[in-house]
Amino acid sequence: MLSAALVISILLVSGSGTAATNPKSVRGYVWDSVGNLVNGADVTVNIMQGAVIRSTLTDVTDSAGFYSVLFPADQWDVGDMIDVAATFSGSPSNPNSTAATSANVQWINATLLIEIPDFGSATGLLISGTLLGAVAVGTLVYFRKR
Repeated sequence: MLSAALVISILLVSGSGTAATNPKSVRGYVWDSVGNLVNGADVTVNIMQGAVIRSTLTDVTDSAGFYSVLFPADQWDVGDMIDVAATFSGSPSNPNSTAATSANVQWINATLLIEIPDFGSATGLLISGTLLGAVAVGTLVYFRKR
C-alpha cells in the first residue's frame, strides 16, 4: 500500500512528459495565404507545459522563408506542446501546435492569414505603380503652388 502511494506521488510530481536528454531544434517555413515563402517574418516558438509557457525563443525568416531555434535539453520534455506563431507587418499566422517528440529536430510551419504582394507580380506592379503615381502627382501639385 505504501509503495503504491509512493509511485502515485512520484508520477504526480514528475509532470506529464519524459525528461529530455538532448537539445530540441524546431525548424520550419513561413508562407503567406497563397503559398509564397515570406522573408523577414518574426517567428515565436513557445514550449508549453499545460497552459504555462516553459520557454520561448524567436527568429526571423531568411530569404527562403526558413526559421530555426534550438532549445537546450533543460527547457523541454517529451510531451510538452510546441507552439509556433509568425507575424509579418503586424499580420499574424494561424497558430500551429504539436507535441514534442523524442526527435532532436521537429518541423513546424506557419501560414500567414494574408497574401504578401511580390513586387515581381501583377499585384506588386499595381501597388508600385500606384505609389509612384501618387508621388508624381504630389510633386506636381507642390511645384505648381510655388
